[in-house]
Amino acid sequence: MLALSTSGIWSSFAAILAANAFLLTVGGIVLRMRPHIWWVSATLGIAGILICLAWFFTLKRGFAYFNYYMAWARSIEQKALGDKEGMLVVGKTYGEGAEVEIPGVGLQQRRMQMGWSAKVFKVEWLATSIIALFGLFYILLVILAFLSSETLCLQDSQRHENTLCQRSNALSPAWATAHAVAHSTGHNASFDSFAASAST
Repeated sequence: MLALSTSGIWSSFAAILAANAFLLTVGGIVLRMRPHIWWVSATLGIAGILICLAWFFTLKRGFAYFNYYMAWARSIEQKALGDKEGMLVVGKTYGEGAEVEIPGVGLQQRRMQMGWSAKVFKVEWLATSIIALFGLFYILLVILAFLSSETLCLQDSQRHENTLCQRSNALSPAWATAHAVAHSTGHNASFDSFAASAST
């Protein structure tokens, strides 16, 4: 059961890691190459955040079962060996950094102690850190996607204003010519009333 639990933890971790890497890469490429469909990247980012949450809870559940099976294995080992300490019990003490004695067969007992560098960081912490890192990348992707949408809206607004200005500039000479003609023919009042109605 211990071997099956360990295999299940890391096989699922590797599969979800690959899926998240692919999802994040696709979201980044879409946002970079097709910013006008920013909502696709935003959707992928939100989905990635939800996947990271599920990934975290699945990982914690896997390690909880591993600890459960390990506790049962130590209990069975202690009952089988009686007063003697077996590999699993001694291994727990060894993992906590204490010095342990390994019995030898026809040899003297060997004393061992785990080095400080091996105790600094646990594998479970590393896996959790990777999940948190992916979650931060997904949050960044969502923020960049919404910023891209705001930029596109501003560009569209400026483009619309520029179009109106160009039309106004194009019509100005025509209005000036029409005003000159109206002035020369004595139809200033009719032209002014027409210009006022056109401007409104």
